[in-house]
Amino acid sequence: MSARDRLIDSALALIGEKGPRGASTRAIAERAGLNEVTLFRTFGRKDALIAACVQSLFQRILGPTGVRPKSDDLAADLEALATDYFSLTNGHRHALARLLPEIHRNRGLAEAVLRDAAGPVTASIFGLFAHHQAAGRLRTDADPRELALAFLGPLLAHALIGDLLDLPDTLGLPAYVVRYLEGHRA
Repeated sequence: MSARDRLIDSALALIGEKGPRGASTRAIAERAGLNEVTLFRTFGRKDALIAACVQSLFQRILGPTGVRPKSDDLAADLEALATDYFSLTNGHRHALARLLPEIHRNRGLAEAVLRDAAGPVTASIFGLFAHHQAAGRLRTDADPRELALAFLGPLLAHALIGDLLDLPDTLGLPAYVVRYLEGHRA
């Protein structure tokens, strides 16, 4: 594993434990088995490391091609997206719960995350919904971004607060897709 990847994994783990402010660059570097100089040579500043963490998480949704696959099977596409997204958000729920408020508070971090990390991923996901709208499989009276957020929002909420509600770590994703399509199919 590269030094960059080790730093990202260490940062995600520490952010999940202590939050972005509590995860010092020294502690992140130590957990990665590297020195702090390597962290700063690799990322320049802590905000850039945090943006790289978010980008790394988002890239896992897209896979190696960097583009969300599209097919003619709406239900299969949505189930695959739900599986990837739920696995990611559930697996990193502690880091996400601590990162989201920090991104909201820190304008520079928010801009870096939106520009470098979220942009390509959201464009690809929104493109998936637009593809199915254009093919007549999803409602066309709503913006594809709204349809995507209506689909992904409950999955994120389940990951972030499911523990508090004693919900299981698993979710019946095929049934979830069916329920979503009942209100959003063309």
